[in-house]
Amino acid sequence: MAEAIGTAVATEVAKPLVTRAMEEAGYLCCYNRYVEDYEDKKRGLLAASGSLQDDVKEAKQRNESLIDKEAKNWLNEANHLIIEEDTKTKKKWFFGLCTNCILQYRQGKKFAKKASKIPTLIERKKDLVRVARSAGPIGMKYHFLSNFMHFESRKTKYKQLKEALKNNNNHFVGLQGMGGTGKTTIATQVGKEVEESKLFDKVIFIVVSNPPNVEKIRSDIARHLVSKSDDAKELEKDAASLRYRITNGGEKILIILDDVWERELDLKSIGIPVGLHDKGCCSVLLTTRDMKVCKAMGCQETIQIDVLHDKEALNLFLYHAVQHGVDSSSDFKDVALDIVKWCGGLPVAIEAIAKSLNSEPLQVWKDTSTALQNFDPMLYDDVVDGAMKKAYKCLKLSYDNLKDEKAQKLFLLCSLFPEDFEIPVELLSRIAIGLGLFGEVDEYKKARRQVREVKRKLVDSSLLLEDEKEENVKMHDLVHDVAIKIADKVIQVVRNSKTTLKENVQFSFWIDGFPNCFEGSKLEILIIFITSFVEFPDSLFEGLKKLRVLVINSEVELPNEITKLENLRLLGLTDCDIERNNPFKVIERCSRLEELYYRYNEDIFLEKLEDEVRDIGIPPTLQMYDIIGGGGYFGGNDASLLRRFKPRSLQNIFSEATFNFLAAKAEILKLDGIGWKNPIEDGGRNDLIKLSLKSFLKMECLIHTKNIGSEVTIFAKLVKLKLSTMSVKELCCGPFPTGFLKKLEKLHLNYCSNLEGTLFKGKLDLGYNKVPFETSIKPTPFEKIGNQELLQLDILVYIVHCLINVIAGISGSH
Repeated sequence: MAEAIGTAVATEVAKPLVTRAMEEAGYLCCYNRYVEDYEDKKRGLLAASGSLQDDVKEAKQRNESLIDKEAKNWLNEANHLIIEEDTKTKKKWFFGLCTNCILQYRQGKKFAKKASKIPTLIERKKDLVRVARSAGPIGMKYHFLSNFMHFESRKTKYKQLKEALKNNNNHFVGLQGMGGTGKTTIATQVGKEVEESKLFDKVIFIVVSNPPNVEKIRSDIARHLVSKSDDAKELEKDAASLRYRITNGGEKILIILDDVWERELDLKSIGIPVGLHDKGCCSVLLTTRDMKVCKAMGCQETIQIDVLHDKEALNLFLYHAVQHGVDSSSDFKDVALDIVKWCGGLPVAIEAIAKSLNSEPLQVWKDTSTALQNFDPMLYDDVVDGAMKKAYKCLKLSYDNLKDEKAQKLFLLCSLFPEDFEIPVELLSRIAIGLGLFGEVDEYKKARRQVREVKRKLVDSSLLLEDEKEENVKMHDLVHDVAIKIADKVIQVVRNSKTTLKENVQFSFWIDGFPNCFEGSKLEILIIFITSFVEFPDSLFEGLKKLRVLVINSEVELPNEITKLENLRLLGLTDCDIERNNPFKVIERCSRLEELYYRYNEDIFLEKLEDEVRDIGIPPTLQMYDIIGGGGYFGGNDASLLRRFKPRSLQNIFSEATFNFLAAKAEILKLDGIGWKNPIEDGGRNDLIKLSLKSFLKMECLIHTKNIGSEVTIFAKLVKLKLSTMSVKELCCGPFPTGFLKKLEKLHLNYCSNLEGTLFKGKLDLGYNKVPFETSIKPTPFEKIGNQELLQLDILVYIVHCLINVIAGISGSH
């Protein structure tokens, strides 16, 4: 009895020991299995780590140089789990035993432990809110112009301005000069120098619109003061919050307010506390055309900038009109001197007219000089200042010298946007194409190239300014004035409901209000950019027979009246809280619509719809679309592509035929959680550039080619493929089609446990593409067992069997 009890007890004690023994023995016998498991998971970790390091690099380009602690810890842990030693070296075996069993046992155990930690670490990466933050907010180097030129007549003024800012008794300094004299350039350069010399801890450059937008100014200052966007939101909510931060931040701050027009700009309502405080100091430098602004604002010292002297103007002209390294003859210089006399000594006018004559023959220079002398004096009779009138003449002549109708039209189209408005080049392109200025939509990519070529011509002519990334353009305020005068009869910006729209206006931009009345029979472009959510007047779209482009921001409903716009080609709907009616019910009835951009909208109307609607169609003329449910913004990344479809919450409103059409024609396609067996039709899939599918649990194969020939081209352009939580067993059922995944650059597989193990070994060769491979696929136990694995399995069984006998013997002895 006692012996039986002892045996039973020993057996129970032995069970965990056997389990542990099998586990420990596995490190030796299944060494290759643990190595393969680790290598598979390491590839996913390397991809995740590389992605995070790329994010860190991009953050540094945004001046976010301090890596977040959690991100740094994650990278350190990832580096610790990535073993650099050779895992491919084969061990020497003799009668089934390793010549260095202890080393292999230790290595196998190490690989197993590291492999077990990798999935958790990869999952933790998803929780990283940010990767880096700014060592300091954006500094003046991001506003600094590398082609700054010092002029002898301005050295004294430049020095006076710096001394005024150094004076501890001066906290409010003005820089005054007529438009185009270079006030912004001088203020920018001085700001850079006082920041680099640590005279100020922070220098913040703010462009003040006309009329000034207090909320935007406050928001811009907050964004420059702090690194975190959440902190900036706290500061920008009211003047008191911003004022408290400046007075108690322990920093000496200079705020440059550029291009101030309002004589009584209320700094207190913004939250700018000028002066010395217990825990902070705030100085202000404002630039303005009007000396009365400096006096009304209470500037303690004001520096006046004059126009350039004749010799300086000539040197600046020749610098831009003559190719560098080429000496200009006396004939050219004589004509140049005649031309600059008509520029009013204003750098912006001199530069524009000079660049329009760059590389042109002498006769063209002479023709320009004659044109300036014979310029119609009544054209700008409302301009009082003589130098300013000359500048207007020069800029108008620069416009004429473009000798390119498309360039001139694009230039005037830019004046549709408000002064100092940063115009996304892609938005400009789409509006111009929608208007028909650069061909039709069916040749969009060709037309888009033409737009960018013309944009480059305008930038090179100094008629447009662009940012460093060449993604946005804007106009100098003086150039904007001239453009408005040139396009006076066809373009109008409406700033509030008190404005009356002019007759015969073709392009209009509405800000914060609708015109009180207008006759819009000739209106072709209408951009409604209102910052608060409003409702359209019932009669707003009546009579707009020629309207081709309509871009709407901040609306609660897409009016049914839009369907009556018979010439509407482009519709953009962005940043709207759509509460009433299904906007796609309206859109499907826009019979001639060619381009649709539906992004960054809160689709509140979906809450009132039935669960399964799926009856929405699209206009038969639609060629380009960017449809993103619940997120995105007009323009943005991948804007060069023609069709993007990420329906998200919208996916249940479209009819099956419409859904298939939008999915089949898309270049970027992202679908999530639809119950269909395969959302991708057999044809029309060669346009895809990026494809992301998630939670298609009935889908066993990405494409079926058993019923079509291998000569059919499918996924030949696909660059990025992402599959998440899928039941797919293979990417392709049947013979691989022509060009299948030949351009693939990135492959991400996440929770696709049914994919066959032979997927990337022999059947689909991606090695030549060096495709980064991210995966969470877990290897099937003893999958693809070869002779080596069978040998190790035999040894494992033998060792376990011996251990059981040993334990049984121990039990028997008791």
